[in-house]
Amino acid sequence: MNKYLIILFLLHYVMSFSQERRITREANNYFINQIDTSDLDIAIDKYNQAINYNNEFNIAKFNLANSLFSKEKNKESINLLEEVISNEVNKKNIANAYYNKGKNEIQLYEKSNKENREYLEDAASSFKESLKNNPYDDDARFNLEKCLSMLKELDEQEQNEENQDSDEQNEENQDSDEKNEENQDSDEKNEENKDSDEQNEENKDSDKKNEENQDSKDRSDQEQNEENKNNSNSGQTDGESKDSENNQIQKSQMNKILNAVEQKEKEVKGKVKNVNAVEIKSNIKKTDKDW
Repeated sequence: MNKYLIILFLLHYVMSFSQERRITREANNYFINQIDTSDLDIAIDKYNQAINYNNEFNIAKFNLANSLFSKEKNKESINLLEEVISNEVNKKNIANAYYNKGKNEIQLYEKSNKENREYLEDAASSFKESLKNNPYDDDARFNLEKCLSMLKELDEQEQNEENQDSDEQNEENQDSDEKNEENQDSDEKNEENKDSDEQNEENKDSDKKNEENQDSKDRSDQEQNEENKNNSNSGQTDGESKDSENNQIQKSQMNKILNAVEQKEKEVKGKVKNVNAVEIKSNIKKTDKDW
């Protein structure tokens, strides 16, 4: 009985194994000889059927990954290839899986408008692993060199952009410095104008004060002149009165003197008569006086 069970199990395994191979060959025919997209869809469907029979059948997974690459379903294709790489023992098959993985990653990079360099770096890494497993694969070597060259160009482009940004930043800083200098000059000019305005205001106040002082001086001078004029007039009147008084005094004195002189003359005349009565001495001199 046990022998029959073992034989039945082996027969089922062989039939299943041959079944997935048969389906995979059918899928290969549709994939290779496809006329339109419907043939590609049929091939993908049959590869999935083969995998359902045997999930470890790497040939079906590898060919399905290629079919998905043709439909630009790159991430699904990469996932299948990574399964093949993890389960495969044949180095050449591993190298082919890494090569196709790199092709998918290149396509993802191009679909990103060459902006996501991470896909390009992943592709370079995949081609490098492919060469490790198959050093004689010239296509893998060519693609690796191409990826490295593209990465170098990106580095140079990024460096140039950084330098350009730095130059632009320096220009902006220079413009900003010039603007700051202009603003500083403007501020200094405004400060000078402010000082000038303040000085003008001070001068204006000083002029106003000088005008007030001049007006006050003029009023004072005018008042002083009027006072001096009044004093002059008053002094002249007083002088005239004094002169008149002095004249009166002098006239009175003259009168007194004249009266005294007349009196004196009378006395002298009286004396002369008496003298004439006696002998006049010859040595007497007559003295005339002018008044």
